[in-house]
Amino acid sequence: MSYYITAKIIDVVIPADKLGECLGAVYKVTREDVDGEEFLLRDKTSLRELLEYWGIYTRPTEDGGMKLDYVEEGFDGSIGIFEAIAPFVNTDTWPGSPLVECCGEDGAMWRFLFEGGKVIRQHPVVTWVNDG
Repeated sequence: MSYYITAKIIDVVIPADKLGECLGAVYKVTREDVDGEEFLLRDKTSLRELLEYWGIYTRPTEDGGMKLDYVEEGFDGSIGIFEAIAPFVNTDTWPGSPLVECCGEDGAMWRFLFEGGKVIRQHPVVTWVNDG
C-alpha cells in the first residue's frame, strides 16, 4: 500500500554535463531498491526511465539538462533517490536552493532541500494566528 503525497518541485535541475554521472548514481540506488529483481530494470536504460521507476517525471531543459517536473502521488517520500541525485543538482538558483515540497495524505508536510551536493529533509513549524 502506498502513502500518497502531493509535491511541488521548485528549480531542481540536473545540468547536461552531469547527466551521465547522475545516471550511474541513480542506477546504483535503483538496483539496491529492486533487491535482486533486476528484471524490473530490464527496459530502463535512461535517467528519465530510472527516475520514472521512482515516480519522478522530468522534462528536458533548453540547454540539454533535465528538470524534475512532477512527483507521482504514490511516491513514498523516500530520501534515498534524492540523495543519489543531490551531487548533480544545479544549486546556483535564485531565490534560495532547489527543493521538493511534499504534503502527505495525512496532512504531514516536509521538504527536500538541495545544498552543497547533499539533500536535507526538513519539517515545518506552523503557527496559527487569529484573523484580524
